[in-house]
Amino acid sequence: MKVLNARMLELKSDMESVEAENDEIHKYLQSLKHVGRISASATVFPGVKITIRDAHLELKNELKRITFVNEDSVIKTKKYEEPEEETLEEE
Repeated sequence: MKVLNARMLELKSDMESVEAENDEIHKYLQSLKHVGRISASATVFPGVKITIRDAHLELKNELKRITFVNEDSVIKTKKYEEPEEETLEEE
């Protein structure tokens, strides 16, 4: 019983650590100025979960050559757009 309680406390601590890291990542993503876009040049299968900033979408159908964008906290699909070269700007 002591072993189970110790393991449960260890797992709870691990879970809290992962949740804290997840919160930090979420805050960082929210602070980014760029609007997210995901372009898929091949097939995106049902069950795939798309997250762009604070918007989430779980696909129900198979999609091919598609771009996902976050518009007003809703993920929308558009005709496939080639990804742009990402440039890092110093502020």
